[in-house]
Amino acid sequence: MTALGKMMVVFVFLLSLVWAGLVVNTWVTRTNWKAEADKQSKIAKENYDGAKSLAEQAKADRSASDSKVAALQANVERLQQQNNDGRDQYTKLYGAYETKLKSDRENEKKTDDQQTELKKLQNQIDVQLANLKTMEADLNAQVILTQKNQNLKDEAVRSANAEKQRADLLVDKLQKKEEELAQAKQGVGGGIRPLAPEDFRGTVKAYSGGFVEITPGLNAGLKPGTVLKIQRRVGDKNFIGTILIGTVDPDRATGTWTAPSYVKNPKGDDFPQVGDEVVPK
Repeated sequence: MTALGKMMVVFVFLLSLVWAGLVVNTWVTRTNWKAEADKQSKIAKENYDGAKSLAEQAKADRSASDSKVAALQANVERLQQQNNDGRDQYTKLYGAYETKLKSDRENEKKTDDQQTELKKLQNQIDVQLANLKTMEADLNAQVILTQKNQNLKDEAVRSANAEKQRADLLVDKLQKKEEELAQAKQGVGGGIRPLAPEDFRGTVKAYSGGFVEITPGLNAGLKPGTVLKIQRRVGDKNFIGTILIGTVDPDRATGTWTAPSYVKNPKGDDFPQVGDEVVPK
């Protein structure tokens, strides 16, 4: 065997050893790879299952999140609408406030003007009240003076009435004397005339042309030739004159009227009137 053959044998032997090493290494490596692959496959399957579970959870969370987002979006829109409504309401209220404030300012000015006018009126009223008090004091003094004058007047009237009554009595006496004188001159009944009953009270029913008609008559004791007195209870005139009875009926009598001696030209209410009282002279 040559050296080359030996070298080739050695080389082939070495190559065989290398090949054997490679085969062993390959088998060992294959075994490790398979275990590692099974391990990685198991890990991958676990990761896949976890990822799938996470994806499903994420999907559920996404759906819940979408619902929450929709609800929040609805709330946002509702709040935005409320905000818009509140802004509109604020604008309206602010406008109303401005209008009210302007009106209040105008009213305040009017109130101030009214207060000023009221003060002026109050001052005028105070002046008028003072004048009124002065006028009341003057009026009271005038009333007192008037009352005093009225009292004096009443006293004077009473005195005048008393004097008038005395004058009427004197006139009656004078009238009687004149009648007695006239009767004496005519020679009628020796100057004696019939007298009416003391309680006789008659009333004038009519007067015309100097003749007076009265009631009652004969039934009350009245006789022709009786002289009666006419008096009036109303007004200043009390003594109206006398009646000389001429004719007498049971219920009526007629006679001639003679005015008082101090009445020269009778007129108006100097004449007898319906309703005047007739009494004994």
